[in-house]
Amino acid sequence: MGATVTCGKNAAVMIKKNGDKVFALFEKTYEKNCYPHTPHWGCIAFGDYASVMGRIFGHAAACEGGGLQGTGGRLISPENYIAAWRREMSAPVLMEDYSIKLFVGDWSPVNPKNLNAVCEALTRLGRNDLASWLMLGERVVLRLHDDIEAVLAIYGTGNIEPPWRVIEHHYSYSVPHSELGQEPCLGIINPPSVQVMALDQYKSGDRHERLVKVGDGPWLNKGWEYSAIGSYIMDVALPCERVRTGSAKALISDFREKCKAAAYVPGHAEIRFVRCEVDEENGMYKWNVENLDKLAYLLGCGHEPIAPATFTRKFSDIRSNDDALYLLSSLKPQQYEWQIAASEKSSFTTQMDLLAA
Repeated sequence: MGATVTCGKNAAVMIKKNGDKVFALFEKTYEKNCYPHTPHWGCIAFGDYASVMGRIFGHAAACEGGGLQGTGGRLISPENYIAAWRREMSAPVLMEDYSIKLFVGDWSPVNPKNLNAVCEALTRLGRNDLASWLMLGERVVLRLHDDIEAVLAIYGTGNIEPPWRVIEHHYSYSVPHSELGQEPCLGIINPPSVQVMALDQYKSGDRHERLVKVGDGPWLNKGWEYSAIGSYIMDVALPCERVRTGSAKALISDFREKCKAAAYVPGHAEIRFVRCEVDEENGMYKWNVENLDKLAYLLGCGHEPIAPATFTRKFSDIRSNDDALYLLSSLKPQQYEWQIAASEKSSFTTQMDLLAA
């Protein structure tokens, strides 16, 4: 199986003029199925604490399914991956100042397809001069410290360009500075209730789909077990960790156990289906619509291979048919609504009351 192998971590920090911290997180990796194995450093996240934690948790979610591993094929738990980065950020090294040259090209600091977005970001910061030069195809030179707002607007985590294009590891060598580390967040959290049910009993082969209901939200098919845990890490554990440092560990562990012990969806549970129109901008693709049409036809709904606007079926009509289960699993949340009796739901009590004590 292809996977990314991680073999080193390094957190660097710089202090803005207003006292805010900007972290640059570097990870040493190589691809398991590419030879020779040549580890290299790359910046995976650049920004304030909240934004870089989002990237850390995204990588932690990949650990659950084995997409991110340690050397020698060693599996890493998301909890340990997060804890390792917390240790790095508690005593980061200093990020030195250096010149960043911006120019446009396919493998350059500014990708041509992102040129307009980059110039718009610079214009919003009042750096019309830089935007104009880039539009003319000229090179622009920034200083990391002096022009940090411009660098963040373009290369900050979740913004326009990936930070590895310009944030370089060899400017982050120094002794660790614990006094500049991220202080623990000690806020009070109230994690939502979570319920989990399994579809496995009626599937052939190695299938581990889980239905998950968070708080008052709908029941959603979160895919195979590792995928359900990955979604939970991003949707629930991350927001809690941003408020209370360390809270994610118990949450992730408890949810994993809940997935493993999930009760099977009862046959009398009902699913209400809705036929949507193709809307690619909102993630509703032609194949999603066609799969619902195929499912309706397979279940004998209507006289034509086009699903009714809405129709309802019991899970017992679907569970013993692998084709129907596959089509059901391929649908988007807008296309279905699970209706499971309250007596069948499995509650989820976390350890967070112990953490808050």
